[in-house]
Amino acid sequence: MKVIVTTITRSPKGNPMRSSREINAEQVRIGRGAECELRLADPRVPLHARTIFFSRHGAQLYEAFEQFTDASITGVHRPQSLRPGMSVRIGPFQVDVTEPHHEADLALTVELVQPLPGKASISAQDIYEQARRSPVSKRALSWLLFAGILLFFLALPTADFFGGAPAAKPASRDARFLSDLQENAGRLAQVSWNPGQLAAGHQPFAHDCQACHSDSFTRVQDKDCRACHQNLGDHVSKESGKVPGLSDVRCASCHRDHKGEQALRTQIDHYFMGDCSACHGDIKKHLSSTKTGNATDFAKQHPQFRVGLVTGLNGATGKPDTTRVRLSDTAQLVEKRGLKFPHDVHLDPRGVKGPQGVEKMECASCHVPDGTGVRFRPVTMKQHCQSCHELRFELAAPERQVPHGNVDDVINTMREFYSYLAVNNIVLNPPPAAAGTRAPPGKPATPVRRLGGSMDVEAQVQAAATEIFERTTCFTCHDIQRIETPEAAPAWKVSPVLPATPWMAKAKFTHGKHDMVDCATCHAAPKSGNARDVLMPKIEGCRSCHAGNHPATQKITSNCGMCHGFHQAGHATVIPGGGAWPSARDAALLKASTFSAPAPAK
Repeated sequence: MKVIVTTITRSPKGNPMRSSREINAEQVRIGRGAECELRLADPRVPLHARTIFFSRHGAQLYEAFEQFTDASITGVHRPQSLRPGMSVRIGPFQVDVTEPHHEADLALTVELVQPLPGKASISAQDIYEQARRSPVSKRALSWLLFAGILLFFLALPTADFFGGAPAAKPASRDARFLSDLQENAGRLAQVSWNPGQLAAGHQPFAHDCQACHSDSFTRVQDKDCRACHQNLGDHVSKESGKVPGLSDVRCASCHRDHKGEQALRTQIDHYFMGDCSACHGDIKKHLSSTKTGNATDFAKQHPQFRVGLVTGLNGATGKPDTTRVRLSDTAQLVEKRGLKFPHDVHLDPRGVKGPQGVEKMECASCHVPDGTGVRFRPVTMKQHCQSCHELRFELAAPERQVPHGNVDDVINTMREFYSYLAVNNIVLNPPPAAAGTRAPPGKPATPVRRLGGSMDVEAQVQAAATEIFERTTCFTCHDIQRIETPEAAPAWKVSPVLPATPWMAKAKFTHGKHDMVDCATCHAAPKSGNARDVLMPKIEGCRSCHAGNHPATQKITSNCGMCHGFHQAGHATVIPGGGAWPSARDAALLKASTFSAPAPAK
């Protein structure tokens, strides 16, 4: 629809002045609103006063603004056909319908016939004469405004920026008032340079611009960000390769502040909701050496989980060797920590036999949260195992036990005990013949062989050591290697138990948020009879509760940022129990002691 609108205004002498314009639209809205095609700028006109709509009957005028879709009209009432010669009053304006020329569908003439009170008597000539009679010339007024702008928006902010830390408050009241006035004036002037509110985490130094803008008149540099964020690493390590668009990008290219209290959080959420797939949708294209699979959405396309497993102790470095294995690679899914432990025996619903009778154990009996809700405290022999797995070596003295440590400490404890008996000529009363040592759960008790009242200390030590290392105690949980020598008594080497490392060290996962479900829901411990089993749930288990980027019924919407961080940690990998590898405690545990019992005296 083509409408010609002619606006009539009056000169100071009352002569009409006309200006025409052309409107091309399916409908013409008339009112004070900025979106109206025919805008009547007067406070007495409603935002949407009338609407002109063309139908097969010609131009129709409606009383109220309505939305039109296609050829239907909804909720419209009292149409009025527009014919040449008609006049319509809309507030103080008069709209006349005139005869359109051959190219137009409608022609309107608009004139303000009722000016606002008091405006009619003021002409442009009056305004000019009033300004000319002002005591301040236009040039002087311009310089005055320029000086004010220079002072408040340049001089004061610059002085406050370079003024340094505020001095101590003066003692006198008047001096204190002037000091506060100067400080507040400087901060107020800096508002003109501030593009917006800082993010919540940066608000403590909202009035200290130099905390981030260390160099004058330059954008924030990476060194300014790393002054606080010291442990943030790159997204891709330099050893893995250089990825264009990541290696040369600034921190502020992604983290743009001064956009509101939650702006940085919103930017990160926006990135994790879809921008990750720009590279990870075809990851080999951006980094050919990567072993990471393509990922676009957790529910639709995401590789099977990959876990870090301990494969043994490296003799050269003294540290555990680790490798990363997909949970789908069942042949390689074995963790070699040097420990024997059957979960199924200890989690038997009928219970296990303990010193206080049958005891029903559960996961929480040994696995205690570390307080952060992320991982668990280390399981120790003294706290979790020794109440059932006693370290007795002489049934005639059941209160005496060897320490749980390296082989040297075990042998020295035995030697001290039997030496004390020999020096003091103490003969122990042997236990009843039917007595035996405590057996591992599910196995029969082993008969005990002792030398009785023999005073041969080294023979007694050798017999007791053979008993606990090979038949009753240590071999239950540890791999024991017996070393035979031609001229000496046998020796034993205990394979070190390597501390558990996080299976998915870089995943942002907290057990605290999942404590509403039973441990066995995710970890199949009740069916595991070998400590080498990797009881990590596969991705299918997580998908039963977690959706991808898009909502799903009775599932949690989960974007990439829920489990992954963008920056690699800039510090050493932390293992359960605290500290970086290896701590003093771990180094002691890893010490594989070898003991050779002296040959019996001839």
